[in-house]
Amino acid sequence: MARASYHLLDVFTDRRYAGNPLAVFVDPPELSGDQMQVLARELNLSESVFVRSPADGATAWPTRIFTGSTELPFAGHPTVGTAVLLAELGLVTDSVVLAEGVGEVSVSIERSGATTSATFRTVQAPAYSDAPDRDILARALSIESSELHPKLSAGVWSCGLGFCVVPLRDADVLARTRVDHTVWSEHLEHTDAEHLYPIAPLDESLDRWRARMYATDMGLSEDPATGSAASAAAGLLAASRQHAKGPLRWVIEQGVEMGRPSEIRVALDTDGAEASAVLVSGDAVVVGEGALEIPAA
Repeated sequence: MARASYHLLDVFTDRRYAGNPLAVFVDPPELSGDQMQVLARELNLSESVFVRSPADGATAWPTRIFTGSTELPFAGHPTVGTAVLLAELGLVTDSVVLAEGVGEVSVSIERSGATTSATFRTVQAPAYSDAPDRDILARALSIESSELHPKLSAGVWSCGLGFCVVPLRDADVLARTRVDHTVWSEHLEHTDAEHLYPIAPLDESLDRWRARMYATDMGLSEDPATGSAASAAAGLLAASRQHAKGPLRWVIEQGVEMGRPSEIRVALDTDGAEASAVLVSGDAVVVGEGALEIPAA
């Protein structure tokens, strides 16, 4: 029986067995969307990627991204990890364009010693919509309303995939968050706020934050590193300019409470006075490879 080979990476980290695991199938045999979903479900990672070489005359690599239960139009750690892998395999050099569901995503690649990193520019700037009532969000995260951030308000932000970004008072509160599935299913499920991204400042300068990401509908109880959420959160973090001076760039830690520490670097790209996109950067390391038998069509 035919097999599909994949590489396994840890993303948003410069060391193995941290960050967010990712499987990438490069130029696999012809597969239907259903077959890709079966393979992603079997691997049971946050995401798996199926990427193909550009067609004749094209420059973008067709890219499809799957969680264990659904296909995504865009995701951060698959974008960073896929670009790093293509560079490690010698298939690209210092840049690549991935044709994802949200559009063509341009990625630059940089090597520094033994570390390889990638930076992508989101297809769109962070877009905002109102979040649910703060009391509902606090209850959904199993905390008190008084433990939400005293100056920054929650919002649903998106650079192609929406997240309810909920700023909290501090990292101690963040560590205690747990999804109350009764509240979540009653008030957030099937709304724009169903993906919860609580985030807390780690210093007074507000340039370093820690986050967690809960996406029950994606089959993820918690995700150790979420570039798409971090890019969306840049819209909210830009609001911190009124409370602290400094460049519009931040470091977001994630996965700490899961024992898989990750570091996501984000910066707001501006066109004049308006935000035009977000730059998301991170390291990735290859940790192994394997192959799966192709499921029946």
